[in-house]
Amino acid sequence: MPKFEIERGVPCPKPESYPFDKMEIGDSFFIEHTDSVVILRSAVLRYKIKDAKENPSSKKDFTVRIIKDSIIESHRCWRIE
Repeated sequence: MPKFEIERGVPCPKPESYPFDKMEIGDSFFIEHTDSVVILRSAVLRYKIKDAKENPSSKKDFTVRIIKDSIIESHRCWRIE
């Protein structure tokens, strides 16, 4: 069994905050890190579930696409509805 050192007083970093609530249809934002796409897509889903509970008539929708115009694969998130 691995041994782990318990540390106290180490601050937990704040999670990334995406601007979903400020976006209008057609707005988008850019993400450069490929590892972040899974986190971003999960955040989109969580936001949509939360928004639907708070505003049942809301039909906000988002899409995430790969951007291949640079050396590094990046992503962009759009509000589409």
